[in-house]
Amino acid sequence: GTFEMYSGSAAVARSQYARALSIARELDDQQLIGESLSNMGGAVLTAGDLENARRYFDSAVVVHERIGYEQGLVMSRSNIAYIFKLQGRLALALRIFMGLMEKQRALGDEAGIANSLLNLGEIQYMLDNDPASIDACSKALAIYEKLNDEYSLAIVYSDLGATHGRHGDLDKAIDYLTKALDIQTRSGF
Repeated sequence: GTFEMYSGSAAVARSQYARALSIARELDDQQLIGESLSNMGGAVLTAGDLENARRYFDSAVVVHERIGYEQGLVMSRSNIAYIFKLQGRLALALRIFMGLMEKQRALGDEAGIANSLLNLGEIQYMLDNDPASIDACSKALAIYEKLNDEYSLAIVYSDLGATHGRHGDLDKAIDYLTKALDIQTRSGF
């Protein structure tokens, strides 16, 4: 399913994830059930069905809580916060992402911390709080550079470019947007 998701075949991915969920239930493998529910949520989210994605992520949270699987719990809650961001429920998304960072730090989840920071920066941008947006995105940038995550670097460069542009610093905006475009061109995103 994951290969199909990243290949752009969300429908095939949903089918594969549904099959994995069915097998996990037959085996009564609770961790695999939770992960499969989360994967289904991601596939449905990619298709733009926020409500059903939320249901899958909520179900994954229940399973992850029951078995004490913190990494899965944090990931599913992050996806729920992302849905809230997409729905414009910014205060709630902001609160969840801020709370998740403490757990991500305890888990040593650098990529998760960077993701939360990036989402916090995007939310601050949506709230017209450019200094807070730049601060959060700059912190995410430092982590993504360390992780050498090209895809996420392109996103954060683009976000920083947009924010600096709106803030009136056109030289920085052009620099960041050029970096984003270079990565996208080089990597084919």
